[in-house]
Amino acid sequence: MLGKLFVSEIKQTYKPMAITGAVLVLSTLLANLESNIMKWMNVASDNILGNIITGLMNMLFVFSVIAVLIVGFVFLIIGFYKSMYSERGYLTHTLPVSSVTTFNVKLLVAVLWMAAAAVVIVSCFLFRALNVTGESLGEFIGNFQMIFRIADPEFEGILFIGKSLGGTVVRFSILGLLGILGSFLFYFTAITIGQLSNEHKVGCAIGAGVVLYMIQQMLGFVVMIVCFIGYLAKDAVITNEIAILNRGAVATIIVYTLFMAVQYVVDLYIVKNRLNLQ
Repeated sequence: MLGKLFVSEIKQTYKPMAITGAVLVLSTLLANLESNIMKWMNVASDNILGNIITGLMNMLFVFSVIAVLIVGFVFLIIGFYKSMYSERGYLTHTLPVSSVTTFNVKLLVAVLWMAAAAVVIVSCFLFRALNVTGESLGEFIGNFQMIFRIADPEFEGILFIGKSLGGTVVRFSILGLLGILGSFLFYFTAITIGQLSNEHKVGCAIGAGVVLYMIQQMLGFVVMIVCFIGYLAKDAVITNEIAILNRGAVATIIVYTLFMAVQYVVDLYIVKNRLNLQ
């Protein structure tokens, strides 16, 4: 039954994601086609008409990226609310699986969809960049890494860059997944807490979201201050700002991960013990 529930959730959510993804891929192909035509026709860089067309194609590409992100998040969050806590929720919770399992499946599907969308977005950006620069993939990556070496050699060791391409990809992938999971948990938790109210569910959910946001910001601020003071006390003078940022980034990720775990536990407790569909 768990597999059927997972497949059913995929089927219910694939259309908007597939459509917006297809639009992004199409806009990328059109933008690259336009660039190739301009190069083939030797259109000068100061040609007004050429610049207008190029600008429009770039705008279409950017708007397509934004559409994938906004449509994806909004649709999945609204779909979660309707299928869990609205009138449709009554039907959802009559299935022969626990409410906790249903919640986990919906969260997993939402994260997987946005992770897939992120892969499509990065691939389209890379494809677009290679077309504009005329470089090979190896040359593009080499130049990208060189930027950080020139800016500051210590950037090579920072959490977000790493000293190897493989390490960089792994770091970005992990950070991306944590970011996606954290975003959905934030909204899912706010909506779930809102169900504790009998008459003002929406207002309670908005209030919970505000409180969760304030806690997130406070945690980030406190972590950075603690890391800054600790580094200053150790070295007596600030000589390596990159090290402070790196240490603060690592500490912030750890704290946010713990905060995400707390939100997840709260969600499961409410869904299992305090679910209110009245």
